[in-house]
Parts: sequence; structure tokens; C-alpha cells
Amino acid sequence: MARRERGATTPAALRGVRGHPPCAPTDAVREASASQHGVATGLVARLLDRIAEADDSAFMVDWLEALHASNGDLEPAFAVRLLRAYRDCGHVDRARSLSASLPSAPAGWSPLDVARLANARAVIATDEGRFDEAETQLFRAASAIAQAPVGTGARAQLERGLAIASLELRRGRPAIAADALALAEQVADGIGSGGWRARVDTEMADLSARAGDPRRAARHYAAAIAAIAPGTGAAIHANMNAALALGAVGRRAEALARATDAIAFAQRAGNRLADAYEVLATIEVAADRPTEALEAIARARQVPPAANQRPLGYRLASREAMALAMLGRIDAATSALAKAARLTRAAAPLDDADALYFVAANVRVLEARGAFAEAIAVGRSQTSRLPASPVTGHLNVIVGRAALAVGDLELARASVGRAAAAAEAHGWVFPERATTTALLRFALGGSDSRSADYARKLLGTFSDPIAAPPPRTTVEPESTERVYLTTREGTTRMARGDLHAILGRYDVSLDLANHSLVAFGQRRDIERKRALEPLVVQLLMRAGEGLRADDIAPKSPATRDADHRVRVLISRVRELFGKASSVERVRGGEVRYRLAPGVTFALVEPAVRL
Repeated sequence: MARRERGATTPAALRGVRGHPPCAPTDAVREASASQHGVATGLVARLLDRIAEADDSAFMVDWLEALHASNGDLEPAFAVRLLRAYRDCGHVDRARSLSASLPSAPAGWSPLDVARLANARAVIATDEGRFDEAETQLFRAASAIAQAPVGTGARAQLERGLAIASLELRRGRPAIAADALALAEQVADGIGSGGWRARVDTEMADLSARAGDPRRAARHYAAAIAAIAPGTGAAIHANMNAALALGAVGRRAEALARATDAIAFAQRAGNRLADAYEVLATIEVAADRPTEALEAIARARQVPPAANQRPLGYRLASREAMALAMLGRIDAATSALAKAARLTRAAAPLDDADALYFVAANVRVLEARGAFAEAIAVGRSQTSRLPASPVTGHLNVIVGRAALAVGDLELARASVGRAAAAAEAHGWVFPERATTTALLRFALGGSDSRSADYARKLLGTFSDPIAAPPPRTTVEPESTERVYLTTREGTTRMARGDLHAILGRYDVSLDLANHSLVAFGQRRDIERKRALEPLVVQLLMRAGEGLRADDIAPKSPATRDADHRVRVLISRVRELFGKASSVERVRGGEVRYRLAPGVTFALVEPAVRL
């Protein structure tokens, strides 16, 4: 879980990058400013790019605003650089105002300036929930980059890749965002190093964490930390988020080291200290150390309000309720949850990650009180809300335990299956392994091989699962490569070589290793429609219960046509399958879409060797 506030993550704080004096080119720029009418625009733009590479966006803002005040209109090359500098410094309102003042369809601009403007507008539109507009701007950026001279559009391509990842995450499509991030990484590696890279590594790490790839996030945070001057706001941010990513995958010792650094930097800076202690509490909960989590929460509450960036009461109360429930201190946990509910209402609107943690704490307290039916009712509708969050996996485990307690074996099996799939896909380690023993033993006796593998790993493969190394993916010959085969009957682990004899039995088969889709005897071209693949996967994995409209296209306050978008996406899936009757709309209570009961399916996924 990455820190959510944009103010603390603004790359302007990275001006103290080691080896890159933040204002080294300023004398040359001042000379260009004094005689701007006698200097070619391209030369001044190159100087500005050198400043950007040194990551001194604050100076760029001051200088370009002064130039604007003295000369009136800015050259397009200067305007797009000021727009980027505004974003880097966190001046969202100024960026929005400047963007609106520039031509909607620039004529006579260079292709790269057009691309920079389109990328910036895509980011602004994404932040405001105008996703269709963001998509339009990204298409314009791609067209402009294609027209630029060969070898000159790498930075614009990098910005476009990061903008795509951000857009797809807001749309609830983390798999597509991960693909965009992988391409952005390749582009960044091709550009080389510089002061700008610390900011880009931080942004890629934040996006990776939101996409549910904590190991990639930790790698990028480590790269940024190595380049950022200790004690800066950027160093605090990177260390806190690196700690969360490492803690989510069970690497507690490394997570504690990052959290300790963040606390030391925050004490020195006199800012964000309570935030750093809250990160420590989150790590300790994930590591099954609720007592240590409560100690961190107590320390956070001792921090004077002026020494932190924003109030954290509702988050601290949620984590306190979770830790107390884990310890069996039911009355104290109930009191902490009531406080969390009160503070949550006062802090609304919350972002999705904070809201989901409160739900998980609520369900855990209900479970501790023995109110299993109520815990299931509260948690069940949220167990697929944020598939790229470790809190979702933990919530599935809690609901699974409650379902087992009331004898709902089908729900218990489905819940532990979801948790197992998330743990394998993302590398997460969920809290309360001892409390979950009964659920894990139940999973061992089921027909779902994925759940059984997950249970076996936690019950006996490692004496201390929290210290276990991350799973390794090994490459095997196709005949012996292990895969998971999911059908209506459950999930089975088998050799890939055995698939050829059975896949033809199913109406729909999707192989995620090579993105091969066969529907009703016809091979379908899903490569050109990869945006639909995550939706197809969810329809197959949740064939019994189906998907709610919010699962397909999450609503936001700025999205008025969410229902229309859902209908369009389902229509495209039906068209992809080649049969309109393959996906049905189920009425009665909340509308759901599901694979028609008579349609058989096979979903093939690479299996990670334990």
C-alpha cells in the first residue's frame, strides 16, 4: 500500500539528488533570460531540459513565470516545460489553468511539444476522472511521437507510458497498467541516468505498488533511495513506501530497516513523523506482531499535530482495532473501531485503500466478537473491490474463517481460493497464519490445487512463513512445465503437456501464458483486444457468482456513463466469444453478469514452483 497523498510525493522534493547540483545551469539560463529575444528558442529549451535533468523544477517554475510576466505569451516549447514543472512541484491548480489556456489542437507546434502537452492533459484528465478524455490525449501523444525525428521522443514516450499506467489503475485494470509500466521501464533504461531518474523511479514504484507488484515497487524505491539525499521529503516518502512493499511480501527485517530510516529522517525534518510510525504499525500487523503495532501507534499519537503533514487519526484507529482484535481484546477493539468509524466519517471522502482497511478492521472485530454472519455480510461485498491490494487478500482470509465457523463450506472454499490466487500472483503474505490453521487444513482437503498448494506452503513448507524467500518462477520444457487449470469443478495443478488432450472439451479456453483464446471451436484474436483479457479472466474465475457492474467498470464521481461502459464491455466480450448467449445478465437484487451456466471453460495459468 503506497502512501496516497500527492503533496508528499511531489518530485520537487527530489531537488537534493546526489551528484546533481540542483541549480547548476542557472547562470546560463539567466543570461538567456536577459537577452531572450536574441537567443534561439531551441537553445533555451535545451537549457531548461538540463535543469529538468538535474530535477530543479522549482527553479524552472520561478524562471518561466518571470519570463511569462515580462514577455507576455510563452513560446510553446516553454509553455509545455512550465506545465511539466508545475506538475512536478505539485501545483495542480496552476497546471490545470495553464493547460486550459493552451490551444486544444496546437498548430505549428513541434511534434514533441504536442506530445508533452497531450501527456500532461492526460494526467490531469485522469486525476479528474475523465478517463475517455485521457485516452484521447494519449492517442494524440502517440501520433505526435511517431512524427518526431528518430531518437528524440524517448522522454515523451516514457511520460506517456506512466500516464497510461496511471489511467488503467484508475480504471481498475492493474494487469494492463503493469504492461505499460514494463514498457516504461525499458524506455527509461534506454535513456540512461541523471537526476530525473530518481523522480521517475519513485513514480514507477508508486504505480507498481498500486498495480499489486510489491517486488517491482521495492526495487524502484531502492534505486530512488540510493540517489536521493537522505533526510529530504522524497527520502521519507520512498523509505516509507519501500517498507510497506517489503512488509507485504513478508520481508520484515528489510521493511523495518526502511521504516526506521523514515522515522529518523522525519524526526530530523520535523515533518511526517506520525505518518512514519503508522507505516511501522502496518508492517507489524502484516508480520503478526500486534503488540509491536500498538506500540508504534502509541508513538504516533505522541507526535504534535504540527509535526505531521495531515491528520492520521482514522488510519491509526483502524490499525489499532485490527491489532486489538488479533490479540483477542474484544472490548478495546470494539471501542477503537467505533473511534475509527467516527474519524473516518469526519475525514471523508477517503481513498479506496483507506476505506478498504477500515472494512477489513470492521470484519476482523466482528469475527473476534463471534458475530460471524455479520462479518460475512459486511466483508463479502468488498472481497474483490481492490484486487491489487494486500488488504483484499487478508479480507478474503477473514471472511473464509467466518464462513468456516458457520459451516458455509462453499464460501470458505471460494474465499481461501481467492486469497491463495492473490498470494501467488503478488507474493503477499497475510497476517494471522496461526488463526487461519483450520481454514488452511480445510483447503488441503478440497479439489482446488491452488488453495491446497498455498495451504501446504503455510502449514509446513517453511517453519517461519514470514521469513520465506519469494517464490521462484522456473522455466521448464513445455512437456513438464506446471500450470494451473481452472474449470467449473475447481483448480488442478498439472503438466502443460497434458493440456492438449483435454482443452478441446471446453467451450471456452484461455491460456494466459501465450494469450491464446479458443471459443466454441474458433481461435479468437485476443492479442488485438488485450484490454478485454482481465475481464474475461474474472468472468471465468467467478463463473458461479458473476460480476457486479462495479467490478467491471468502477464508478467515480466524475463518471456518469459507467452503466453504459459496462454494457459496452460485456457486448465486446460476447462478440469476442462469438456467441451473444455466452454471457448472461442476472437480475434479482444487484445486477450481475456471468458466464452462462451451460458454457464450459478452462483457464490455464503458469504455476509458480514452490
